[in-house]
Amino acid sequence: MAACFECGQPAQHQHHVVPRSLGGTKTVPVCVRCHGLIHSREAMAHPELTRKGMQRKRMKQERIGTVPYGYRLAKDGKRLLPNDRQRYVIEWMRRQRAKGSSLRDICEELNRVGEVSATGKRFWQPATVSRIVGPAYKPPRLRRNERPQIEPLETSMERQRQISLFDTRPRMQPRPRD
Repeated sequence: MAACFECGQPAQHQHHVVPRSLGGTKTVPVCVRCHGLIHSREAMAHPELTRKGMQRKRMKQERIGTVPYGYRLAKDGKRLLPNDRQRYVIEWMRRQRAKGSSLRDICEELNRVGEVSATGKRFWQPATVSRIVGPAYKPPRLRRNERPQIEPLETSMERQRQISLFDTRPRMQPRPRD
């Protein structure tokens, strides 16, 4: 067993010299008492370390917490990539809000077509739409008892057909059968 870097007693912990949240990998052996003392001295720095670690992840376009609606997780399990279908739905939601549609009307249309939320549910809540579109958005005022006409949300098949018309990426050709 290694000796504590601070006091020479038997070490039970490995302390990161540079915090892992900042990319540190070098460790030194420390005993339980010294490890506690080191972290109590650094207690004021924890919020700053967290903030810097999260900032570093954002710069690398890595996920922090859950995957937000409009994105998907890359194969490496860290980076976020845009989700074309969800981006289309977000733009549709914004257009409806700009026309004056209520959050409830937007939810009804999303539920009618069976659009899946980020959590995989097929039931949308006004609060969820508000978080995606932005709660500070104020729709135009309408006359009393006047409701805006909501444009239908295209189903996945219709949208996929539209995307494929404009998609210029090369497609894999089927292998010829012998």
